[in-house]
Amino acid sequence: MLIKKSRNGFTLIELLIIIGVISILAAVILVAVDPIRRRAEARNASRWAEARSILEAVLEYATDNDFLPTGIDTTLRMLGTAGSGCTVACGGVTLVDDESSEFTAGTMNATQWDSANNWLELTAAGQIAGSGDFTSTIKDAGSVVSWDVISWVPQRPLYKNLPGSALSETDYATGNANMTGNRVLWHLDESAGTAAADSSGTGNGGTATGSSIVTAKLNRGRSFPGGTITDYVIKNPAVSFPTTSITTEFWIKTSDSSDGISSYATTSSDNTWLVFNSSNLTIYRGAVSTASGVAVNDNVWHHVAVTWQSSDGNVRVYKDGVSSFSGTLATGTSIGGAGSLVIAQDQDSVGGSFDSTQALGGTLDEYAVFNRVLSPTEVSDHYKRGAVRLKFHVRACDDSLCAGDTLIGPDGTTSTFYSELNSSSPSLPSFALTNVSSTRYFQYKTFFETDNSSFSPELLSATIGYGGGATSTTNDACLDLRNSLVDGYLSQMPVDERWGDDTKTYYAIRSRISGRVQVTACGAELGEIISVTR
Repeated sequence: MLIKKSRNGFTLIELLIIIGVISILAAVILVAVDPIRRRAEARNASRWAEARSILEAVLEYATDNDFLPTGIDTTLRMLGTAGSGCTVACGGVTLVDDESSEFTAGTMNATQWDSANNWLELTAAGQIAGSGDFTSTIKDAGSVVSWDVISWVPQRPLYKNLPGSALSETDYATGNANMTGNRVLWHLDESAGTAAADSSGTGNGGTATGSSIVTAKLNRGRSFPGGTITDYVIKNPAVSFPTTSITTEFWIKTSDSSDGISSYATTSSDNTWLVFNSSNLTIYRGAVSTASGVAVNDNVWHHVAVTWQSSDGNVRVYKDGVSSFSGTLATGTSIGGAGSLVIAQDQDSVGGSFDSTQALGGTLDEYAVFNRVLSPTEVSDHYKRGAVRLKFHVRACDDSLCAGDTLIGPDGTTSTFYSELNSSSPSLPSFALTNVSSTRYFQYKTFFETDNSSFSPELLSATIGYGGGATSTTNDACLDLRNSLVDGYLSQMPVDERWGDDTKTYYAIRSRISGRVQVTACGAELGEIISVTR
């Protein structure tokens, strides 16, 4: 009788199959257990490949032309089309708070993590109180380093002047300002003198007579005493003033009434376009007017926007971002040119004939005129820029408890803050740290403020760049290499899939003194430094 031998093991093929199945299951389990880290690792792998492709393209260009593309030198510059706002931590290391676990590990005071939207915000109680704060965990670099840059990602622009030079914002998830048609933009932020610089780029700089420079809603503003004919700001004649569609907006704080707030006068009418009377905002279009019933004279800061269009005569008055009046005024008419623009007085002739009883007693800030009707959403967004705020303090510490170290602002004291108020760029906030020592430990504190209990600041992430001194931050202006590299050496310019776009790719480049070229991925995650040199 034949006796069959039992099989006590596996064949080689069976073992290979089992190992393969186990490997696949392990990979699936790893992704399932820590999907965020796995995605970050995948993005870093792409960054390595894209950094190498940029370097190869530059070197091929140099081989063909015997010189590097124009603009590449020893200054570290981010690749992109943006003319400003390109300063980020790059080439050193970054610490990023952008997840629930990182924020909840810190100290929240009237703030909370919104897991549905993945941002930090005020609690309901914080919104009613108008403020709250968040203090981060103490960051450990592992050794003494230079702390270089603080940057953060808010959901919308907050505590920030409207962008000048007709630049429109695109970097924020919502609330980006579209400055198309901006004809006058007086930030009124001058620290001295009589100039009221026009940031619109149209050339409508004004001249202040009398009045005083004071701390206002967004940085500085102009305060007018009222009861005089010698306190106002004027541009005569105004350049390219709107004709058939207009928006006039400003921040105002006053307890006055029967006052001229914004006056545009022409030879055909001294009330060509007039916003009058803080106790009952009244709009004049030439010989006709309409009273809105909207009052802003409670000596509290209010944002006012007035829109009008000739085609149907529709006039709207917005108070604090909300449409509060709609009517019809001067249908089919046009605003004449070559007029005089004045704030804080009512002109009874072009450029003058003021009446002291109609002078504004109060403060104005962030005065703007557009040659189009801003949408309700735009007006609301402009209001929120001033009514909702995010501000930061930081401290560098010698010990892991930050014992005895004070949280400070840019000037080294507690009286200043890192905020978007300090930025003239249309891009996301990023600032070089000042008056901060080289240490091992670091901490930041974020202040959340709101003037309106319906709204909260929203913070998606905060990033601290360290370790490389001045060379670890990119230049304010990006470097556009598309004409040199795209088509001939690259099919398109790579952009970081998480942070980048065509304006700011989050890839940076420079040449070394040795003549070698370095490309760095500024958006690298998980503390990894992604940089290639050849």
